[in-house]
Amino acid sequence: MRLAPLALVALAARAAAAQAPDSATAPSGASGGAPVVVARGPARPDTSRADGDVAPGPAPETGFDDRRRSKAGRFLTVADIAQRRPTVTSDLFTRISGVSWRPGATSADRQLAMRGPFGQCTPAVYLDGRYYDGMSAESVDTWARPNDVTGIEIYGESAVPTEFRRLSSRADRDELPCGSVVIWTR
Repeated sequence: MRLAPLALVALAARAAAAQAPDSATAPSGASGGAPVVVARGPARPDTSRADGDVAPGPAPETGFDDRRRSKAGRFLTVADIAQRRPTVTSDLFTRISGVSWRPGATSADRQLAMRGPFGQCTPAVYLDGRYYDGMSAESVDTWARPNDVTGIEIYGESAVPTEFRRLSSRADRDELPCGSVVIWTR
């Protein structure tokens, strides 16, 4: 079987992309020119181990294990998450004392709530180290599937590490301190 020259270029581009995981190829247009290399963002670390099991938490550079050893907050590891068998990620918070989902107008509007120093408050929510304002249950479930979650950190206001400290911003209250929830994914 004889392949057209354009098909050979496409096969070569696929082979090159498979060997270079930090780049992807995109066609350069209908003119049939050489493929254009498009750089991807940083790759997430592979948490799988040689024995086929997964590592117990997020990548070491996140600081998860160091904070967990300090026992300043509450932590869920891959094993804890697997044991709970959540259908969606927001299910992981239903059995954590002091943490709940505050009802909204619809199920998509539910907001994470914690016991704070001045009553119930909305914690700061971080996903892979980035702060997200007003993350609802639906957003958590969309952005972090249970099988992709490698760890969760939950801090009351007095124990929040500096890098995860924010003030809540509820419209019916002035800026009140609250805790933080940090979700790590693969």
